[in-house]
Amino acid sequence: MNTSLEQERPNALVSWFAIALVVLGFAFATGRTAPLLVPDSQSYIEYPFDSFDGMLRSTRTPGYPAFLGLVRVVFGMAAVPLVQMFVHITASWVFMRELHHWQVRRSSQWTAALAIAVGCTAVDNEAIISTDLLAASLGVLAAASLLASVRRDFASLPAIGTVLFSIVAIAVRPAYLSLVPWVTIAGAMLCLFQSRMTKGGFPLRSILICCAMSGLIAMPIVGWAAVRGVMVHDFGILPFGHQGLAGITTQLVTEEELRVVAIESADLAEEILASKQRYFDDGFRFSDGAASATMTIESRWEDCVWRIIVPAADALYPDDPIASHQAIKMLNREIIFAYPLRYVRWVVLAARRACWGTAANIVMHPIFLPLLVLAVILKLLQLLKQGTAPDTQVSTSLLAGVDAIFIVAVTYFVVQVGLVILTSPPLGRFADAAAIFIPAWIAAWLAPGFRPGFRLAK
Repeated sequence: MNTSLEQERPNALVSWFAIALVVLGFAFATGRTAPLLVPDSQSYIEYPFDSFDGMLRSTRTPGYPAFLGLVRVVFGMAAVPLVQMFVHITASWVFMRELHHWQVRRSSQWTAALAIAVGCTAVDNEAIISTDLLAASLGVLAAASLLASVRRDFASLPAIGTVLFSIVAIAVRPAYLSLVPWVTIAGAMLCLFQSRMTKGGFPLRSILICCAMSGLIAMPIVGWAAVRGVMVHDFGILPFGHQGLAGITTQLVTEEELRVVAIESADLAEEILASKQRYFDDGFRFSDGAASATMTIESRWEDCVWRIIVPAADALYPDDPIASHQAIKMLNREIIFAYPLRYVRWVVLAARRACWGTAANIVMHPIFLPLLVLAVILKLLQLLKQGTAPDTQVSTSLLAGVDAIFIVAVTYFVVQVGLVILTSPPLGRFADAAAIFIPAWIAAWLAPGFRPGFRLAK
């Protein structure tokens, strides 16, 4: 317990290779090293870099296609899974190194880092040619940089890192727009927490800096949206998002209600109903369940979006993704304005679904479940060995660094899931990425022994 900070810090090179050994060992053992294409993959591989107008009209942001292009030139496409793993290993390692400065004991540093390195998002997406893992890794780097920014009183290097990692994460996967408000929310809470633990005053200056960092993250995003607004008359990051929302809103109304509320979108509504009938005529069927139930809406969502709504809009506006998106946007607006309480109900129940679904995914994880059982047993043995009268000095606070992980984990999950459920169901690939720090906090908390006291290493 009296071990010095230097002794508690794992060797940098050794710790990186140790994490890499676990991640790569699991990947090779389970056949996750060959590239795996999914329906989204081709749209990233064939991104129109040769046409600026094509880029502005694309339903993809340029971040991940640029990453694929770089890997293809340097290593070849076959190396994409390994490169994604190396980025994620490095992100987990950087987070681990930052926890050292927050006085987290070595065992908790290791368990937190490994929980991120082999978490649900990593295991499920290591080999897939899609944005999930790379964006998650950039989110981890942004979080580690934010922790370093707060710890070092917003020194320039970690603050710049927070802004840059957040911008790149959004460029790779627009769902990470949640990082814009999250940096302010999590940063402010970490500043208040640090101030309380060090008995400082109200950290107004630090909170204002967090707001400024969020503004800097938003600036290039707004700039890109403005360029699109001027050049292709579509102010936004990309002509996508309302398609997913329509997969929800069109399930909140009956066919008769859809015809009534769709005044400006009457043509699209009729085409959607015709597309739905063709879907049934082709022998497809929706999954069973009450039409208004959250799980029913979620289970039917992908078919509604990709087999009914998108084909219907494309039939009316062939080869024009912007016009198609604008038409779907108008339909969504009409449905939500006509039945706002149904939409609010969806958001509330989807938030509940995200919570229990995420908990289930963590418990059912092939690595987490046995380790969780083992950690609980070890924790119980440790408590029994220590006795029932805890050391007052140790119990008064003093899991400060682990508490900081808790702040990061909870705010990251709430803000990111909150953004997702506005337009999509909280599917595992979305919710797991949002919950990436929750297993890390659990692992750090259950790890045997913590360093007492709170003293940030500058």
